Amino acid sequence: MDIYSSTPMKHDFIFRPITANAKLSMNPRSDVNFSSPKVDLVVNLREVAVELNRPQYISILELLGSVDMMSRNLPYRKYRPQFHVHTNAYIWWQYVITGIMEVDVKPRLHMWSWQRIHSHRQTVKRYRALYKSKITNKKPTEKLLREVEETERTLDIFNITLARQQAEMEASKAGLRIFRPGVKVEEESQGWLGWMWSGWSGDDGAKSKEVKTGAFGEIMTPAEKAKLYTAIGYSEVAVNHNLPKNFEDIKIYFHMKRMSFSMKDNKDQNEILKITVEDLKSMLTQRPGAQAIKLSAQLSLFEVKGLANNRPAPTLLSSRKAATVTGTPLLDILFETNPLDESADQRLRVESQPLEIIYDAVTVNSMSAFFLPPDDLQLDELTNATLMKLEQFRDRTSTGLMYVIETQKVLDLNVNLMASYVIVPQTGFYDSTQNLMLLDLGHFKVSSLSRKGLPQLSVGSRTIQDIMSQAYDSFNIKLSSLQLLYSKPDRDWRKARKLKQSDLHILEPVDVKVVFSRAMVVTDSRMPKFKIFGEMPLLSLRISDDKVRAVLELINSIPLPESRPAPRSTNTHSTPKVLTTGSLSPCLWVDFVGHSVG
Repeated sequence: MDIYSSTPMKHDFIFRPITANAKLSMNPRSDVNFSSPKVDLVVNLREVAVELNRPQYISILELLGSVDMMSRNLPYRKYRPQFHVHTNAYIWWQYVITGIMEVDVKPRLHMWSWQRIHSHRQTVKRYRALYKSKITNKKPTEKLLREVEETERTLDIFNITLARQQAEMEASKAGLRIFRPGVKVEEESQGWLGWMWSGWSGDDGAKSKEVKTGAFGEIMTPAEKAKLYTAIGYSEVAVNHNLPKNFEDIKIYFHMKRMSFSMKDNKDQNEILKITVEDLKSMLTQRPGAQAIKLSAQLSLFEVKGLANNRPAPTLLSSRKAATVTGTPLLDILFETNPLDESADQRLRVESQPLEIIYDAVTVNSMSAFFLPPDDLQLDELTNATLMKLEQFRDRTSTGLMYVIETQKVLDLNVNLMASYVIVPQTGFYDSTQNLMLLDLGHFKVSSLSRKGLPQLSVGSRTIQDIMSQAYDSFNIKLSSLQLLYSKPDRDWRKARKLKQSDLHILEPVDVKVVFSRAMVVTDSRMPKFKIFGEMPLLSLRISDDKVRAVLELINSIPLPESRPAPRSTNTHSTPKVLTTGSLSPCLWVDFVGHSVG
């Protein structure tokens, strides 16, 4: 059955209807029967189609801009008057002044004043004492809970979290029992003699209960427990050691037959760009006996087609033409933790077949025009927010990489990327009658160096320099056959690409070898954090006046995307803009309100 057979043609889709089927098998006795996984899931997707046209793209930008405008206007909403802008300029000017003063100016002035600092410190201390009383009382009073809630309204999340941690630490060190919400407290059972004794002694028994030393988890802070667990090699993750290390508890198989992404100017026009992925397979397995996971993915076809402008759609990126072995996947990725051979803690394998990439000026220029935002759309704040999120993501990624480095896991890395090449034709249109420039990206390989061949070290037999020289994880990086060629229509550039020397070469094949070493201990100032040793046996250029002139002519013949002309104003005063009151912001439209005064 065709996936689009029942699809209404008048609908303007972004995601077309998806057809999928799944099969789930479960083994209820997986703790004793290791013949099959506990969970075996197979998911098959027939086709996933994503379409985006220019009106949809503009609508998405307008929606994001509207959300951004509302979020920026949120701090000023409580000062916003309930009158129309026109004929009420004085009220709206007061709104602008009050909003900026109360939100932007006064907080900055008061933040660093001594009165503000002193008041803030007293509030934090008071909240710490109130929270300590709350967690050390089994049934806190309504007055105490109300005071805690009122104090929390004046503090931010950072100070609330910090004060709570300090209060819990003080209560633990004082030996007070901490009553956490949602945790059942087991009362000590007492007989009738104990009840009589507690009745004769008054409240002393209750007081003695309050100062009872907490449990092990309550005495130590999370940071102290983490340090202790690291020192003794303990993990809070429960591991069933009765399970075989090769037993796969969870097995998930995912197969997507086809996925496409296309962009159009309008719904009924030709596609500017179409990306097609076929036969994507992925497998995820978990081995709880070894605390291991294994993720593998394979891709058979990746193709990109351009704009068919009075011609057949050009193929910008193709794997079928460049594939060398039938049945070999285009991309093969394997990631595994704690492999069965125990030769490493983590294993990463990446292999890819060569790709043919062709530059098409019509497609590139059309894509540039597609993503060009309209003139009346304000995207400055949205762009700044996006860049800020990217910066936060970069910082978190760097922090994660530093954590991986500091944990000193043994990584078995093997990356093998076959040589892809980029074709840049003259006039930006590729056919058999055009001159072209070809950049061969070369065969790229990365592999981790094994530490098995290193000599054994023992205390006293080696110097500190010998020990420090081996305290590195090293990787072998090799780039071979990087080359640049210029060819005319009557020359066979495919044959010349496989040669070491030819009159078509500008840069003859270059081989680069690099050994990259990373220190296991990054806190020792005597050890370089990174060490790089490189080798380039030969760099050979074949340059002539004709080649330089031809390459420059080729570059100048490629049409570039049209840039939007800068707006030029003929008057010194800007034209007032007609806005709705819902989109007015005191930080954005002060000049508009000024025109209303006149």
